[in-house]
Amino acid sequence: MGYDLKHGPLWSIVCITKTFGRIPGKLDVQHRGFFTYQYDVYNCERFFKVNGILRWNTGEIPEDCVARGKQTDNSKPLYNVVAVTQYGNIPGKASSPVHAIFSHEGIRFTSKSFYWLC
Repeated sequence: MGYDLKHGPLWSIVCITKTFGRIPGKLDVQHRGFFTYQYDVYNCERFFKVNGILRWNTGEIPEDCVARGKQTDNSKPLYNVVAVTQYGNIPGKASSPVHAIFSHEGIRFTSKSFYWLC
């Protein structure tokens, strides 16, 4: 579902954590999962892959998208997204059409250009 220009293919996942909740993130070719929580990036050992249809963000959450995540500190549902960035198309999360949140090389970023994974 994604591609890092420096590190290769990426897949969308939902990380299952005891502390932070179920959080959309990414999986790399070495089978390492990552997710962002607040302003930090964490490793993820328990997760499931997410597949679907990519829908460009037009300012509204598509009706056919399913929220697969929810953080323990946030009442908003979280959606899997793929951010279009200078680093490539990077899987991440969004709770609204304002921006996607993703990580690259251990740093959290946002992007206003992204696809919803429905």
